[in-house]
Amino acid sequence: MSAYQLEMDSSYVEAIEILNNIVTSAPDDPVAYPVISTIVRIYNKLDDVDGLIENLNNLYSSYPDKLVGIVAHDFSVTIYAGERDFDEALARSEEVVDFYTSYENYYEEAAWAIFEQGLIYDDISSAADTGLSKFSGSSALKAMAMKNFSRIISDYPESEAAKLVRELNKDTFPNIEGVEIPEKFAFYQAYPNPFNATTTIRFNLPEPSKADIIIYDILGREVWHYNQSDFNSGKHSIIWKGTNKNGLPVSSGVYIIQIATPKFSKTQKVIFLK
Repeated sequence: MSAYQLEMDSSYVEAIEILNNIVTSAPDDPVAYPVISTIVRIYNKLDDVDGLIENLNNLYSSYPDKLVGIVAHDFSVTIYAGERDFDEALARSEEVVDFYTSYENYYEEAAWAIFEQGLIYDDISSAADTGLSKFSGSSALKAMAMKNFSRIISDYPESEAAKLVRELNKDTFPNIEGVEIPEKFAFYQAYPNPFNATTTIRFNLPEPSKADIIIYDILGREVWHYNQSDFNSGKHSIIWKGTNKNGLPVSSGVYIIQIATPKFSKTQKVIFLK
């Protein structure tokens, strides 16, 4: 029986065992990304964060120089950052960045790892502002975040992460080629995913259009609706903070993000972890 069938039958432990066998049998295969994402989703169904961390740690300790170990380590960064264990999140993030930046064929992965590290510095800065972190020096932390974003622009200018940095920091990192109008509609995978604090939703519109961004729970109930519907043509990014329409945190689980325009509609799944 396949891991998917076992998951559908709620045989989660057996499914996780099969998935671990898949990634460890080919530790440098890109299949590590979707398989480990599935492992994360199943542990989320079990509401077992400790078990998830143990599984990810085992993969990394067994394969620290292989793709499967780094992908597992990368997923753990998001979890520790969400738990506000910033020391651990940064230490792991640095190891992930070091791995990806050592190989030219991990261009996009390196850019996203540097981007995630920048977000962690940004989160620490926000926590310092509110007194919820042992770190001090909010301005210095923001500068460190901006240093990461600048690194993406300089070293990975053609990456998707660079495009997002420019979109979120238009005044600091202007697009020197001017505003690029996309040729077609597009809805990109939210990043990070799984996520704990925030995830960024990106989409392209080749023409001015109404666009509804709606998030549903797994039962199809509307959870959150972006409060702007009219967009200019171009590349757009919005951030979901894992809250419902009332601004309250949602429960851990799988959520469906939908974009709907008069000419284009698409959905994707994201996993929210507390």
